[in-house]
Amino acid sequence: MKPFLLEDEFGDIIHKARQGLGLSMEQVAHATGLTKEDLAAMETYRLEPKLDQTQQLAAFLHLNPDKLWSIASNSFILPQVPTTLGDFALWVLPGETGESNCYIVQNTRIQSGVIIDPGVSLQRIGEIIKDNSIPIQAVLITHRHGDHIKSLDGLVDEFAVPVYPDMSGEITLALGGTDVVQIPTPGHTEDSVCFLFPGFIFVGDLLFAGSVGRAQVGKWNTHLQHVNTILRLPGTTLVLPGHGPVTTCKTELIINPFFSN
Repeated sequence: MKPFLLEDEFGDIIHKARQGLGLSMEQVAHATGLTKEDLAAMETYRLEPKLDQTQQLAAFLHLNPDKLWSIASNSFILPQVPTTLGDFALWVLPGETGESNCYIVQNTRIQSGVIIDPGVSLQRIGEIIKDNSIPIQAVLITHRHGDHIKSLDGLVDEFAVPVYPDMSGEITLALGGTDVVQIPTPGHTEDSVCFLFPGFIFVGDLLFAGSVGRAQVGKWNTHLQHVNTILRLPGTTLVLPGHGPVTTCKTELIINPFFSN
């Protein structure tokens, strides 16, 4: 098997789908003809599924069978990550164990920049800022789980910048004359939001490449509805998740098994 490239592989996907639908392992095993032991082994990466097993699971878990098999067989293709997006420069700092991805965006016309989800070390973030002389205007937080705000206090202390969303849940931020649109997407947490820039969007744990984030109990359908809303953006829109690789709306419509289209 190839090294894992995604935040969620086959086991995570069927586990999330099963839990989101409120199904027990026994129910899924009985409906698909699998043993409970084999299903548990698939969810924990100890057993690779066969094509017919993938199709049976997809049908029962409301997943797209072809897309689920592309994940199981590592036959998907992810887009290349650009370093510039129109007037903006982009730095992607992949999270390590216990961290989220962190992103730094700079408007190259006015040099001002923002940090999104400072989940990595303050040193890593600081080196990018220093090496590129980026005046930081604000910090944007998609939600306040600890792995997304690891270095938040340190950044606020060092740069004395505002953090969005603020306690009122509103955002008023223009980066070089470009409005940053805050989109409420509760489901993973009650306070989850996405931040839409021209041509790219930061989605936190709403959506991963080839999968979706974990939803709160009872929020599964709401969570998926918000993902559907994001995926109705233009296909070229770059999607920058809280974990795993960067993707696009078009790519997700092709490879994400949670969506039929």
